[in-house]
Amino acid sequence: EIVGMLERQRVDIYSLQETRWKSNGVSLIRSYKLFWNGQKTAQNGVRIFIRKSLAQNVLEVVRIKTRLMLIKL
Repeated sequence: EIVGMLERQRVDIYSLQETRWKSNGVSLIRSYKLFWNGQKTAQNGVRIFIRKSLAQNVLEVVRIKTRLMLIKL
């Protein structure tokens, strides 16, 4: 649902806070690469969607805290 909205609006980078996903990870969802950071209790996480064409320019992903993540392009 979110990816469909991002594609229609032609958004390149989108972040969400207060997500409830466990652990850390990276996933490819249609035309976006999703980076997420969470904790074991599935609270206080963050997700960042980056369009695939920009995601190939990601140099570094730093997960500072469950609510804070840095992505260098």
